[in-house]
Amino acid sequence: MTTKDTWLLFSINSYKYALPSSSVQEIAQNEKVYRLPLVPPFISGLINYRGAPCTVIDPAILFEEKNQESYLFLVINSNDKNCLRISTVHKFVSGIIESIQEPTNSIKSHYYKGYLLIDTEKIPVLDADSFIEKTRRTLENS
Repeated sequence: MTTKDTWLLFSINSYKYALPSSSVQEIAQNEKVYRLPLVPPFISGLINYRGAPCTVIDPAILFEEKNQESYLFLVINSNDKNCLRISTVHKFVSGIIESIQEPTNSIKSHYYKGYLLIDTEKIPVLDADSFIEKTRRTLENS
């Protein structure tokens, strides 16, 4: 399968991931995170995004890694105001990606759409909707 798209490559802690650029509304940085009481650790709190509260999701916690202390966020393009806390933005990659492979079973695979093969590097493609859905269900059940 060949897919023509533009992908944003970024890191969460020391691991590289990709999202279709169409899933990202904006890259925000240096925003103060307002902590929320009585929410699970993967919800870092809220940032003030253009005058509206935006829920900060830390994928590292869901991946059972150490939490991130970064102030870099990918604002997800959706009706819900959510953003993913990330460590580093690497670059945008355009064009035809050779293949998107199915994810293997792991703790993280629920949050993957598959893997991009760029040259010889296999980069997991995150499913932004799965993070949003997890957050929505968690907050509804709180």
